[in-house]
Amino acid sequence: PPNAVERLGDAVYMTKVRTLLFWPPLRPGDYTARSQRLASAEVQAWGLRELKASGFEFTDDEAHWMRRGRNC
Repeated sequence: PPNAVERLGDAVYMTKVRTLLFWPPLRPGDYTARSQRLASAEVQAWGLRELKASGFEFTDDEAHWMRRGRNC
């Protein structure tokens, strides 16, 4: 189901953001708040717009899934 794919994508993205924020060490609450801000739908949409504006070429499959996402 599409909703399951959305949630899986969000979980993968959040995990990547958390690994990038691992250094410098933060208090657990700060770490969580910062990663949630960076993994928000608005930041994801901004990142996709920036990629498109820079001329990045998405595959047809990638473009299809982005059109289905709520963040685009």
